[in-house]
Amino acid sequence: MSNRLVPWIKNFPLTSNEIDIEKYYQWMQLGTTSLAKLFEPIKDVITFSLLPNSILATYAMGELDLKDLLIFSVILTILIGFTVLLAFSKSKPSKGIYYPFSFYEKWIVSLSAIVNRQSYITFLIRNDIRTTYFSHRFPILLGPLSFWIQLGIFTSFIQVFEPVDKMYHFILAFYFFFFVFFYVFTMFLGLNGMFSMDSVGKHIILHLLSKKNAWSIFLYKFRLFLITTLPLFIVCDILFMIINQVPLNISIIVGISHLLFYFLLTIIIFLPSVISPHYNFLNIEQLEDYPDQKAVRNLIRYLTVGIFIPCLMLPIALLMSDFISISQYLHINAIGITVLFLILSGSLVTIIKHKLVRLKCLDDFSL
Repeated sequence: MSNRLVPWIKNFPLTSNEIDIEKYYQWMQLGTTSLAKLFEPIKDVITFSLLPNSILATYAMGELDLKDLLIFSVILTILIGFTVLLAFSKSKPSKGIYYPFSFYEKWIVSLSAIVNRQSYITFLIRNDIRTTYFSHRFPILLGPLSFWIQLGIFTSFIQVFEPVDKMYHFILAFYFFFFVFFYVFTMFLGLNGMFSMDSVGKHIILHLLSKKNAWSIFLYKFRLFLITTLPLFIVCDILFMIINQVPLNISIIVGISHLLFYFLLTIIIFLPSVISPHYNFLNIEQLEDYPDQKAVRNLIRYLTVGIFIPCLMLPIALLMSDFISISQYLHINAIGITVLFLILSGSLVTIIKHKLVRLKCLDDFSL
């Protein structure tokens, strides 16, 4: 849809002082034509002669074709017969409990084993995946709807421009920052009861009995989030670069910076459960409703979208204002922003570790 509309949007007849009314009128007419072409496939489906609405419409106008009526009647009879057959058929007793995530579980365990081969980590992963909570919310791992919509919009917009255009890098900057932000936050909040640090609940006693502290819980949840959500993001990132034929040097810069920004945002989104954990919940759904965590989460979201990301986009603002060239802009992204992400990630991890390594006794937790 965006691919059809972007060329029309690009040709908006705006001048520095005024708009030529005639050109504006022609532009509106072109937009109307573009929208009409966009919905032509839907029109063809709606007006298909064998649909019930088409049969009733032709009957009301006295133009009903007996052949269409006969075909429709046969199809309707078959559907009714199939429905009756299903309703009265006897189901065979199940041989056992069907578990749909066996392959996914093995895959996640295999990825986790690359980083940590301890058997108790495998036990924790299987325990998290085999919950009713996960089975009800599993579709979020296929990517939220906003993720796919943004991917389509950014793809359609960037294909209009070339790497030598400033608008090309402007669109790529929005893809670089906002695309990662919304994906990380949506995926984490969609499975907050699985990824948040305090989602272990009173099972934290098992961690303490195995000579572990709160830092080990953070590491487990952090790695679980990455191995569960990062593969889809990497695949879509690679496809985005290939489909849009992004130059190799720009693809490498965006790919590496994307991963570093992904790690940084993942650390940031864990902060509510680190700052104000609730291990004593009765129902895991409660983790989404604690006011103190909500306040911290909202503050993080507003600071990230309202201050942090706009500051990160200052180089693209300088590029659009002709203060720097495209090559200088790419160097700033390749070196400056990469170093910034490494410093911020390292600082946050150090602060979190300093806070959590001291929590190793049952008295340190509110249970």
